[in-house]
Amino acid sequence: MDIQEDKDRELNSKVLSKKEKEKEKGILKKWIFSTLVFLFSFFSFFLYFSLYFLLNNWNELTVDEILYHLKAPMGGANGDLLRLFLLSVLLPSSVIVLLLFCFYILLQKCKLQEPCSVSPPKEVPAGALPAVKKNPLCALHEKLISKKKTIFFKILVTLKHCYLLLCFCLGFFFFVLTIADAWESISLGSYLLSQIQSSTFIEDHYVDPKGIELHFPEKKRNLVYIYMESTELTFMDEKHGGAFPENLLPEMTKLSEEGEDFSGEGAKRNGGISLPGATWTMGAIFGQSTGLPLKISIEQNSMDSQKSFFPSVVSLQDILKEEGYTQKFLLGSVGYFGGRELFMKDHGDVKVEDFSYWKRKNKFPRDYWVNWGFEDEKLYTYAKEELLSLAKEDKPFNLTLLTVDTHFPDGYICRLCKNTYPDNQYANVFNCASRQITNFVNWMKEQDFYENTTIVISGDHPTMDRDFCDNVPKSYQRKVYTVFLNSAVARKEQKEREYSTFDYFPTTLAAMGVEIPGERLGLGTNLFSDESTLTEQFGKKEEKKELEKRSDFMIKLGGIDKNSAFKQKEEKELKKKKEKKAEEEKKTKENEERERKKKQESENAK
Repeated sequence: MDIQEDKDRELNSKVLSKKEKEKEKGILKKWIFSTLVFLFSFFSFFLYFSLYFLLNNWNELTVDEILYHLKAPMGGANGDLLRLFLLSVLLPSSVIVLLLFCFYILLQKCKLQEPCSVSPPKEVPAGALPAVKKNPLCALHEKLISKKKTIFFKILVTLKHCYLLLCFCLGFFFFVLTIADAWESISLGSYLLSQIQSSTFIEDHYVDPKGIELHFPEKKRNLVYIYMESTELTFMDEKHGGAFPENLLPEMTKLSEEGEDFSGEGAKRNGGISLPGATWTMGAIFGQSTGLPLKISIEQNSMDSQKSFFPSVVSLQDILKEEGYTQKFLLGSVGYFGGRELFMKDHGDVKVEDFSYWKRKNKFPRDYWVNWGFEDEKLYTYAKEELLSLAKEDKPFNLTLLTVDTHFPDGYICRLCKNTYPDNQYANVFNCASRQITNFVNWMKEQDFYENTTIVISGDHPTMDRDFCDNVPKSYQRKVYTVFLNSAVARKEQKEREYSTFDYFPTTLAAMGVEIPGERLGLGTNLFSDESTLTEQFGKKEEKKELEKRSDFMIKLGGIDKNSAFKQKEEKELKKKKEKKAEEEKKTKENEERERKKKQESENAK
């Protein structure tokens, strides 16, 4: 009898153990599923808020630009933008998912089948107080349970069983909504279609400088190339070809009249069109230096994992290096942002003198930081010092500047800015930039080196500020500010040219007195010649359409090294481990030293 009872107990124990294991597995599966649901919801909300953050702060944003910046180094970005991103995207996404998750936990904790409490005592002695208070939500449930026919109770019961499904549906709704909005707002549909369709347009029309024998003048001319952040022809008044009621760039307008911008007869000025692959700073620098769009395939690795930047492409800087030029790139932000330092060092071995460089030179306090680094007033001051130093050398030079005060949103007001437009800070910043660049050019004119120096001033790309160009008609073709000053050549015919920023590559060399057989380099055409630009041949719409498509030729030119990406990742992880280990060892030594001192002090006291 006892043996049979023992067997029964053992059997029951096994059954219970099996049930408990199955229950544990069920709970684990449930939590894994719920975790995946909430992660998907967070991802959907994050995408949704990210899209609207981009659309509210950037104008004419492209998928190419977004992908490039996701892959390129982002260190040194404007702190205000990063804070705005955290507040506008990360915070609301996290708060919504956290609230959904907390409500889910509450639903799981409270039972709806019977009145609940945290730990109800079976018996309470007379005159004694209950040991445990009931959960307020459970008390509410008890009231609802007592009225099971009420609609509230039925909703609550249904909600508990369908809550995860509702959360998934909510996340899926926002995911679909984001894709639908992005389809038109950033041309996601066109981009995906363009990646399916391949184009040989670039390969068919690319002129490789390697196969062209360039002829420099006996006395090589110096070059000062200035990229002006977000500066457009658009900001002039309508009389001068702009789209604003009042000319924000009066001094720069006079410079374009004095130099060459390839406009026709009359007061109307001209500028270059920024085509796909050249609508952000690094894309613009690459495009104007190589005559090519900066296109990186979505499947490929980030530029910061690469040891070279389109190594097989020949740029303006590469050509000048071969001709013995001393080259420097000055900017008030950090050089590695967006891959700019990598490009400059890889092409022409250009010395990059960025925010960090001037900080090491003790040009300003160690904790100094405004906008993206330091303001343009300082940049022009340092540029003057560099120019005077370069002019003393017995070598031609190429000094490139990148301004930053006019970066969106709304630019940076420095001490030189006037309050000409009380209700429009960005207008005041551009107005100030116009005076500063003109003063810098006028200073160069007074120097001995000016006579043998060509100056190119170009906007890098159209401004991305969301509302600054709200009143500009959609039919208006926005162009970047362009002028070639003190050129060694003049164009033959005074007619308005239609051109893109890719044409600056051969045109800059021509302005330096360089003879170019065929008058074309990259996708660019020498604008001083009679040769038609690709924009004039095909029209900007057709050219834009072809450049938006996937180009296997550009992927090949990119020379992306996948092994380099994995190797760099491993190196970074190894470096982090070493740093962590060194930090731990340092703390251990400090603790040991403290203990030793305490022990010594204790012994001395005795």
